[in-house]
Amino acid sequence: MPAKHVGLGLVLCAAVFVLSTPAVADWNPGDGHKMHYPQLPNPNGWDVNLVRDMMFDDWQCSGTGPVSDVHFWVSWQNDLPSDIIWIDFDIWTDMPEGDPGNVLGYSYPNHEVWSTRLLPGDWTMRHAGSGDQGWFDPQPPDDQIVIQHDHSEFYQINVDNIQNPWVQQAGEIYWLGIHIGVSDINTQIGWKTTLDNWNDDAVYWWTIMNQPNPDDPDWREMIDPITGESLDMAFVITPEPGTLALLGLGAAALFRRRRNGS
Repeated sequence: MPAKHVGLGLVLCAAVFVLSTPAVADWNPGDGHKMHYPQLPNPNGWDVNLVRDMMFDDWQCSGTGPVSDVHFWVSWQNDLPSDIIWIDFDIWTDMPEGDPGNVLGYSYPNHEVWSTRLLPGDWTMRHAGSGDQGWFDPQPPDDQIVIQHDHSEFYQINVDNIQNPWVQQAGEIYWLGIHIGVSDINTQIGWKTTLDNWNDDAVYWWTIMNQPNPDDPDWREMIDPITGESLDMAFVITPEPGTLALLGLGAAALFRRRRNGS
């Protein structure tokens, strides 16, 4: 076999091997993203309760395409975990602060455009670090639960294969909502805050009892209960694994060249 065909065969085999290898679900700082920038976890920040209701933070899309890969950071109150039985994701459009229709004086989710429920097997979770972290339950606002020095461990949840994902558009601002169900009602899990604040504060969906439409949320702006500073949440939206597709196209082109006698 001519040397160039041997080399061609090796390239094809390598491409097939890579294409048959599942994409890595994990994400590390320095890896790619499809938002303004990754909002990394504050090791000494707050964890905001995700069991009672849905928590939202905004991002700006930096590349048109499906939101199929999301990574975020969490901790368990008192470092006492239980099984996660589902994770709800929502995506909403943005109601900017200066919009004439804005009734709250700060930005908040406007219209829901997509939602899904993830079940066990749809995500992975790994230990991500330690720090002196507080627990924050903002609901209801007149009886908030604020516990400093509550827990130390935090974790990264990786969701890398969302089915029928929302297709975001470059330059647009969206809101990601997260709500989590746990197997033991005596345990609570919270979304970690970030030091990488962007744009407007995160908001909490506070369900108002006895309102005309109980599905209408009362968006509560997230403020640090001790310092009064803005709070944003730790998450990153990442690109779909396009590298594998490019390798596949390259392998196909090499195969065509070989068949044509090149």
